[in-house]
Amino acid sequence: MKHYRKEGLRKRNANIVAMLQLLIALLSVLLDLLFRFV
Repeated sequence: MKHYRKEGLRKRNANIVAMLQLLIALLSVLLDLLFRFV
């Protein structure tokens, strides 16, 4: 039972990391566009 809960936590952490990577990618794209216009 304990092991099961740990797996779920790890899965959620992986999802958070994936979302953070997406956000960072979007931010870098936005910054790139901004610098192109400046």
